[in-house]
Amino acid sequence: MQQVFQYPVTYPGWWLDNYYLFTWLLGMVILAIGWGVFFRFGKFSYGIDFGCLWKSTVLLLLTTLALGAPNYYNTRFVAEHGQEGDVITLDESSLSYNYRKGVDKAFRIKDVVRIYKEPVTFNPPPRYFVVAETGGIRDSVFVTKNLPDYEKMLSRLSDLSNVPFEQQAVDDSWKQKDNSFSALYYLQYEYIKPRLKAPSTAKFPSLHSDETEVKKDGLIYEIVSYVDSQNSFGAMLRKHYIAKVTQEGENLWRVDSFSWVE
Repeated sequence: MQQVFQYPVTYPGWWLDNYYLFTWLLGMVILAIGWGVFFRFGKFSYGIDFGCLWKSTVLLLLTTLALGAPNYYNTRFVAEHGQEGDVITLDESSLSYNYRKGVDKAFRIKDVVRIYKEPVTFNPPPRYFVVAETGGIRDSVFVTKNLPDYEKMLSRLSDLSNVPFEQQAVDDSWKQKDNSFSALYYLQYEYIKPRLKAPSTAKFPSLHSDETEVKKDGLIYEIVSYVDSQNSFGAMLRKHYIAKVTQEGENLWRVDSFSWVE
C-alpha cells in the first residue's frame, strides 16, 4: 500500500524561494543607514576617524548587525522551513522524495542500507537520514520532525527494508582514539587502588613515566607499570604489574587480566 507524507507549508511560496534576497537587502539597508549617519555627522579624513569613537562604535555595531542578522536568520530558516512542501512517497518497493521545486530522488527499498539520526545537530531540528547504495554508489535523503508522522514513515521503511531505525545518535568516535591515559587511570584508581592493603597511601606513576608502558591493540590496552604503597607493617613498597584492559564504551572499561610481577 502506498503511503504519502508531506511537509506542511507555513510560508508563502514566494518567501520560501526568495527569503534570502529580502534578508540580505534589509541588511544592506541597515548598513547604508549606518554609513549615511557616519558620513553626515562623523569627522574623518581617510575612512573612519578613530577620534570620533562613539560614531565609529555605532558604525561597527551596525555593520555587524547588517551582516550577521541575515546570515543567522537564513541559517535558521532553511533548517526549520527548507523542506516545506516536499512530498515523500513510500510503497513496498520504493521510496521517492519529491522536492517542492520539482527535483525528485528515488530509492529501491532493497537498496536501503541505513536509517539513522545524525550524531550531532548544529542547527535544529535534528535530521534523520535514509542512506541507499546502488552499484557501490551511496546517496541519501533526510527528514525532520517537521514532517507529520515522520517516525511512522521511518519505522515503516525499516520494516520493509529490514534495516534498523537508529533513533538514538550513535557516536563511535571513541573507538578511533588512543585512550591510553583513560585506560591507565581506570586500572590504577578503579581496579588496583581498592585492592591494596593501604589504598590511601598509593602513589601511581604518570603515563609518561619511564617505568610505565601502554600498548594499544584495537580496543585492548596492555599496561606494564607499578604502584608504591604501604604494606601491612607500614613500609612503602613498590610492586610492578602487567595487565590487559578492554574499552567497551566511551567511559566503560573491563580488566581482562592482571598479575603482579615479582
